[in-house]
Amino acid sequence: MYTIVFKKRAKKFIDGLPANERLRIVKAIEKLPESGDIKSIKGYDELFRLRVGDYRIIYSVDNGR
Repeated sequence: MYTIVFKKRAKKFIDGLPANERLRIVKAIEKLPESGDIKSIKGYDELFRLRVGDYRIIYSVDNGR
C-alpha cells in the first residue's frame, strides 16, 4: 500500500484546475504505480513522470516511507 504526499505547490495547482481536469489527474495519481504512460526522467534516478493529457506529473517513490 502506498501513501501519496503532495507538495504544497502541487496541491495548489491541482486545486486551481477546472473540475473535469482535476478529477482526471487525481484518478491517474490514485492508480499509481499501475498508471499508463510512466517514464523515468533522464539524469534523475529517483524521479518519474506520469503523462495525463497535456499535464506531466513528476513524482518519486520512497519505499522506506
